[in-house]
Amino acid sequence: MRVDSLKDSGNYLIQNERNLLRLFAAKNPWTVLYFVLPYTLLALYLARNFNYSLLEMGTLFIASILYWSLAEYIIHRFFFHLNTSYKTLNYMIGSFHLYHHKNPDDLQVINSGWFTALFGLFLHGSIFYLLTFSFKYSLALIIGTLIVYYYYEWIHYLVHQRVYNKGFMKYYQDFHLTHHVKAKKNFGQITPIWDYVFKTQIKNLDTRQNKSMLKFIKKANDARA
Repeated sequence: MRVDSLKDSGNYLIQNERNLLRLFAAKNPWTVLYFVLPYTLLALYLARNFNYSLLEMGTLFIASILYWSLAEYIIHRFFFHLNTSYKTLNYMIGSFHLYHHKNPDDLQVINSGWFTALFGLFLHGSIFYLLTFSFKYSLALIIGTLIVYYYYEWIHYLVHQRVYNKGFMKYYQDFHLTHHVKAKKNFGQITPIWDYVFKTQIKNLDTRQNKSMLKFIKKANDARA
């Protein structure tokens, strides 16, 4: 199976400055929890004086799921896969995602780091306030989005660790790793809904039968070592 080519922009910043992994990457989702948990607890503390009805909480959590899945799709499709005529910009932006596509054996860039998460917290929090003009609802959306984001980090981590033979994890794995060999398709991670909406979804390939996809799985690589 041929891997869809990504525009070659040479090497990436992360290859020359591995110390940046401390800011922009995490070893695993447990490391991600070190900074996601304090952010969540802080938001819960600030929200303690607001009264939320069950309907509000349910609605806002569903909105958080839809928001994060759409935000993740947009960021993944239009930012992480951005290739411009400016080599310096490609050198920086491509350091983590395009680098991840081209270097399947380097699994240190699977999860995002604390700096990325902190920037995202302010970015998405600002968007929530501009959408609602409500500190109460913005806090609830931040809390919901942090929970969904952490779920996203676990899914992305797990699909790169071992081969799944059945269940929803096999679907997640096949969907995501199909993206790794068909880079212009299947941008969603926790849901394919936006790929269907924007017509970027294709039929999943079977990870177990695709050598290119297997290269992105740690235990498959360990078995070949």
